[in-house]
Amino acid sequence: MQCPFCKKEDTKVVDSRTSEEGRVVRRRRECKNCGKRFTTYERCEGVYRTPKR
Repeated sequence: MQCPFCKKEDTKVVDSRTSEEGRVVRRRRECKNCGKRFTTYERCEGVYRTPKR
């Protein structure tokens, strides 16, 4: 995950929680380079199924 402040790729997850009935994962991240923290939200956009023949 890229830090929005210094643009480095080296971050770590500090805290992770689910919300909205388990549909969204909220993660607090900390940049290992500049030490600033930021929040990301992860959600599933949809389930795609491939028909079997």
